[in-house]
Amino acid sequence: MAPESIVPRHQQTLKIDQNDLLIEIRHKFLTTLKGTYWHYFEEGQMMPQTIILLTESVDRAIDHEESDIQDWEFI
Repeated sequence: MAPESIVPRHQQTLKIDQNDLLIEIRHKFLTTLKGTYWHYFEEGQMMPQTIILLTESVDRAIDHEESDIQDWEFI
């Protein structure tokens, strides 16, 4: 079964809205990304300032996961 056919097939059965699905996918991606950052930090491949900046960035993205993904400016 092709991956493209999975969502439409189950969408009616599970009553999944396309927007809700997109938000769930973003949330899973962002939490996985945050875990990856922590893994690199624990392995000594990232400085403390870097992990703080990156995890704050992910937290900010999670706070706005209903919005379109965009770059954030730091002032």
